[in-house]
Amino acid sequence: MQNFKIIFLAVYIIIFILSMVFAQNDSADTILIKNRIILENKLNAIIDDVKKNNLLLIALDKAIAQEQESIIQARTLDPPIFNIEFFKSPIANFPNLFKNQEEIDYSIQQALPFPFKIITRINIAKNKKVLSEKIKSITLLNLIKELKTLFYEYYFILRKIEINNENRELVKTYEAIARKQYEVGVGKLSDILRFQTEISIYKNNEFIFNNELSSIKAKINALRNISLETEIGYIPEITPPIFEYTTANLIKLAILHQPSITKINTEINMKKTEITAAKNELLPDFMIKLMYKQMTTMPDDYSFMIGMTIPIAPWSISKYISSVKSANLLVQQAEKEYLNMINMLEVEINNITNRISSNKEKIKTYKETIIPQARQSLMSTLSSYQTGANNFLTILDAHHTLFSVLLEYHMAVMNYMIAISELEYMIGTNLKDVCNIMSNSGER
Repeated sequence: MQNFKIIFLAVYIIIFILSMVFAQNDSADTILIKNRIILENKLNAIIDDVKKNNLLLIALDKAIAQEQESIIQARTLDPPIFNIEFFKSPIANFPNLFKNQEEIDYSIQQALPFPFKIITRINIAKNKKVLSEKIKSITLLNLIKELKTLFYEYYFILRKIEINNENRELVKTYEAIARKQYEVGVGKLSDILRFQTEISIYKNNEFIFNNELSSIKAKINALRNISLETEIGYIPEITPPIFEYTTANLIKLAILHQPSITKINTEINMKKTEITAAKNELLPDFMIKLMYKQMTTMPDDYSFMIGMTIPIAPWSISKYISSVKSANLLVQQAEKEYLNMINMLEVEINNITNRISSNKEKIKTYKETIIPQARQSLMSTLSSYQTGANNFLTILDAHHTLFSVLLEYHMAVMNYMIAISELEYMIGTNLKDVCNIMSNSGER
């Protein structure tokens, strides 16, 4: 009867192992693909929360609105100046300015910049607004990249918790087998105690993993600007998506769409506009003045004045020529920074695509080869343990090997998805949409 119980427990373990790694079998791919849709929907909902509620993005919206006001300010002229001049005031009547006053002059004057200067000023303000919008786009992409990294770490911790719980339940079954063997005189008490120690280790691991999960959850909710205790919910295991692309096409897309690149282009355009503004300073500004003279001894009259600056005066022109040279140098600096960023972008995209390829191959190898081998090794070791050919340490070694490779598999999935999110940051758009467009156009 005792031997029957031992055999029954052994069969139960084999069934447990098979069900535990069911997600690694090809027959479960459809379920895992559906799970990926669940994951994507949950992630997109969280991203929408970030877009709506993140305080940094809200602050940048205020900055953009402020730049819009600057455009309005750039269109305006300086306010006019109104003057009242008491001319030939008798000292004896001071401080009464109106007693025996011979003449009071009323004037209003207005400064008028050369028209081209106003147009240039407006263009600079518009470029500053575009620059603020680019900064917001860069910030949003950074936030999404950070969010996705945290989200996939959250996904991995869930897998660790699941595997840890499966570990614990399986070791409990080992402990039951060891106890039955001990009862029939073929086992050792030390085996039972060792298995019980393993169970305690897994209980402690569960506490650690749950703390890690709470920490990641709080960081995600902080980005969403909601209560840190808000639950994210369960994320099921997925099969990671496979994308077809060429690095050259991704680099082209990055140059066109990556906000950091387009931001430098905007800066270059703004600095070129500043060259125009510096050249326009060589053009004169105007001043018009209208005066009305109220006199006691003579008829009232008025006067009209037009004045202008002379920037090309020998003692002034060097200032404006230097400003033009300085603006040109700033453009050249920005252009070199742009070329350097393109070079760094190509290097970074190459590095990320290499990481994606490496993790993709690792996922395939673990799923198709390493995990099945580790599972088979554990089952073989368990069978030998039933006959007394192996001791409990051999079982634990095979057991740890299987669950280590399961953890490494899920870590590879996490690293793969994080690398995908980093690549999306570099190209400035969603990789799935890009690959669909390339597929429809016959490009890769």
